[in-house]
Formats: sequence, C-alpha cells, structure tokens
Amino acid sequence: MISQTDRQTDRQTDRQTDRQTGYPSVDKPWLKYYQVNFDSDIIDNKSMYQFLYDQNKDRLGNVALNYFDNKITYKDFFDNVDHVAKALYQSNIRQGDIVSIVSLGTPETIYCIYALNRIGAVANLLTANITSSELEQNIIETKTKLLFVLDIVADKIGEFNCRVPVIYLSISDSVRGVKKLLLSLKKRSKQRMSFKSFLNKEKGTFDFVENNGEELAIVVYTSGSTGNPKGVMLSNRNINAEAIMCSLTGKNYVPGEKFLNNIPPFFSFGIGMMHLAFSTGMTVVVALIPETKNIIKMMKKYRPERYVMGPAFTDVIEKYDGNDLSFLVDLTGGGGAISEEQETELNRRLKKCNCSLEYITGYGMTEFGATVCTNMNRCKRYRSLGIPFAKANVKVIDIESKQELKYGQVGEIYFSTPSLMKGYWGRADNEDFIIDNGEKWFATGDLGHVDEDGFVFFDGRIKRIFITRDVDGTVYKVFPQRIEEAIMSHPAVELCGTVGREDKERTTVMISFVKMKSNSSCVSKEEILRFLSYKLSTYAMPEDIVFVDEIPTTQSGKIDYRELEKH
Repeated sequence: MISQTDRQTDRQTDRQTDRQTGYPSVDKPWLKYYQVNFDSDIIDNKSMYQFLYDQNKDRLGNVALNYFDNKITYKDFFDNVDHVAKALYQSNIRQGDIVSIVSLGTPETIYCIYALNRIGAVANLLTANITSSELEQNIIETKTKLLFVLDIVADKIGEFNCRVPVIYLSISDSVRGVKKLLLSLKKRSKQRMSFKSFLNKEKGTFDFVENNGEELAIVVYTSGSTGNPKGVMLSNRNINAEAIMCSLTGKNYVPGEKFLNNIPPFFSFGIGMMHLAFSTGMTVVVALIPETKNIIKMMKKYRPERYVMGPAFTDVIEKYDGNDLSFLVDLTGGGGAISEEQETELNRRLKKCNCSLEYITGYGMTEFGATVCTNMNRCKRYRSLGIPFAKANVKVIDIESKQELKYGQVGEIYFSTPSLMKGYWGRADNEDFIIDNGEKWFATGDLGHVDEDGFVFFDGRIKRIFITRDVDGTVYKVFPQRIEEAIMSHPAVELCGTVGREDKERTTVMISFVKMKSNSSCVSKEEILRFLSYKLSTYAMPEDIVFVDEIPTTQSGKIDYRELEKH
C-alpha cells in the first residue's frame, strides 16, 4: 500500500514536472475553484455561541428569526439566549452536563441549544418520532440532567418514566396576536412545567464558559435506515467549520437574506444549515410544518432567497402553482440522490418560473456535521456530488486491497474534514476512524470515484451490494442503486426501492418496490420488466416488481430499506 508520505514525495516531484500524481487526496485539484489561503487555519477556535455573537454583534438590529410573522432581531435573539442560560444555571446545569431536547425548530428550541452552549453544557437532540421506551433508555445512557419536550411531540411519545425534570415547550410560545390563540393548545391535567415558568428561574446570574473549539457541543443521531441510530458527537469546532466552509463555496450569503428552513434541528443537516444562516446574518424563516402545500404557501408569501431541500421535497418546485421563482438565488438538495429525470424536470420548471439558477446537489452525512462536498454556481459537474469543501479532503479506497485508487477508479469514498465528528457516543476514541499520517479519515460506506477536476461521483452503497448468479452460473456483484435509477427513468414511475432476498440457486435476487405516478395506474409489471431489459444486464434484472401506494421513508426523507425488507 502506498503511504501518504510516498504520495506527498511523488507530488513534490510531479510539481517540478507539472504533472499530477493521480491521487485526488494529494493533488487536490478542486482547490483551483477556491480563492482561500489554505496555509492558515480558517476555522475559529470558539464556542458555537461566541462565533455566532461575534459574527452579528455589529448588526443586532437585523432580523434573525421570522416565526409566524413574529420578527425576532439578533439583539432579542441573544437576550433570549441569556434568559434561558440563567434559568438553566439556576436549575444546576453546569459545564459538560447533558440536556436532552425533543422538539421541532421553534425559537425556544433554538434558544435552548445556544444557551446550553453559552454555559458549556451539551444539547442532546432527539428525533421527534422517538418512542417512550427509546426516550427513557436514552435519558439513562446519556445521564441527562434536564429534558425539554415540545408539547405536541409529547402527545405522540405518550407516558414515559422520566427520572429528570421536564420542561414543556409549545409551538405558540413565540407567536403573537390572533395566531397565538389559534395555535395555543388546551391545558392538560398532567401538564408539567411550562417554558414560561421555567424562565421565572432566571433571577441571578450564570457563569459564562469560554469553551474552546474541541469541547463537545451537540449530540445528534443518525437516521438508522441501515442499523440502530448512533449518537454523533459534534464539537464547537465541527459545527463552526461546517458554517465557515459553506460560506466559502461562492454562494455569497448576504446578511438580511431570507433562508426558508423546514429541516428540524435534530438532524445534523438542520443544525448545520441553521448555524450557517445565523452566522452569515440571514433571516431564518421557520417552516414548522414540512408539508409540500405549506412550503409552497410560504415561498409565495416570503419569497426567500435560499431554500435547502431533501429528496422528499423535490415536489415543492414540481408542484409550485405560481409562475415566479425569480427570488431564488440558491436551491440546494441534500440527503439522497434524485433521478436524472427529476433533476432535468426541476431545472425545466425553474427556468419556466423565471429563475436564473439551476438545482445544485451536494453530499453529506451526520458524521460530517452536514455537508462535506457540493456543486457550486461557479463550478458544476452534471450528476456529480460536487467538489470537497475548503479544508476537506477526499480519497477513494479499494474495498479488498485497501489501497488508495486514482482518478476514475471506483471504490469506497473516504473524507477528512474539520467538521468530522469527535466520535460516536459510548464508543472508544478513534474506534471509527482511520488515521493516515496524522490525518483523520472516515469511511462513508458509499462507492464512488473522483474525476481529474476533483468532482466526486456516487456509484452506490457498499452495504447495499448483493451477490447473485446469472443464468450461466457466473457470479456478479449487483448495486441496487443502479436498478433503482433504471426503474426511475421510466416516465410513469415516481419512486422505487430495491432490496435483496435470499435464493438457494442465485444466492440473492432483487425485489423492486415501485410507486407509480397518480395518472399511471395502467402500466403493468411486464411493461416495467420489458423496459428494464434494455437497460440492465440479465443478472441485474429484479426478480419481481411490487407495486405499492407508498414507499416507506425515514425521518430524513431517505428510503427506509429495513422496512421494505420486512415485506
């Protein structure tokens, strides 16, 4: 295996002859698209809160949050964070303590996250669909000292044996006027302490903690679509790095721009994009109800310059019933791949609505604190995931030999980035990383390749590789992602998920679950298979096509293959 030192030596030699080594991680060809001095550290070694405050201390009059038309300035934002910090301190929350939050992106939820950071405590952000038994277990495992729960989420969780104080948040806490009356919920006989009552504890002061960048700030959980959710530990530096590197992509974030956000904070992508928006002085317009009709309504009303969407929300543009999207300057997708046909249709729709931009794709993971590479307005490669962020690095490793591959060769994608997590909760340090010449790398579990300009391409999931036999007995590896892309290219198909089923003769056969478009019920299984026969080799053909009304998805909008496998 060629060592990093050997490759660096090769690079020094090739610089003299103006040649590349052929290894993306050494050549870093994507740097030509940046105008950044990489010889110095561009990541501030501050706490999340301090970084945010320093970025906005000269624009405190700007609007930080627009929540049901209640416009909250940055001054009010920081004042509210201080109020919560005092109440937390009076509740005996100290540096390093864990406080769990089960909520959506209400202002109070956001204040709690930054207030915890202000006093050096850790926000444990739990998904809103957590069960009562899971919540109870998590509180024990993390040694949670205090729990914030959004009241409408608490209704879904049901009764749970909570051994710590519980504070109820409400979607109406920051709503004003008539809307507050409409959103207020009926009082319950078992109502625990309200957020307003909790704030009454704020009398006195608190110890401001000057956290350094390496201190743990957030614990957020993976979606669990291929296994049990894992607690990802993100430091202050990780989250600040994500915001800083996003701001260097040439997207020209402008203070005062409106950022429409429907991604809950219990996703790393949600907390990462929110921190980016605040750190660049934008106004976060909170879309608490992530339904297509509601998002479209809010886009028409607020005309946001920025909107980031997952694959589950591409129909926001497709079903947009207006004729003007000229206000958009940035439309970015993350969380999963969309088909070539979907991307083409999105761009056609944007152009028809007088929008000068095109849909931009990126790539990220919870473990990277959100995004780690992206296409940009100034550099885009069709069907690619984009180029690595500033200060990030990428390499492709052969699955069997573990050697680094050169341009164009397909293997497992590894990334190294300042936003890479500290580790998983409850696991030993460095257990989940590969250390190469002092650089910390994380294996994504995704197959891909890098072209000579540094653009990263996705070629499938490693954990979704099946072994099958063709009719002549030859053994092949099958990538379900490619089957899905072929099926999704049929004009009548809306969504598809493919799983493997054990077979004595062929080892594994593929079963494809297909959701048709609403006006395509007349298309038969035989027609789909006939269509695929022109696109796939015989060994890659699915054994069966199962038509379903809905494809199950995880909270982050990805296809839930574990649920499909149960069928």
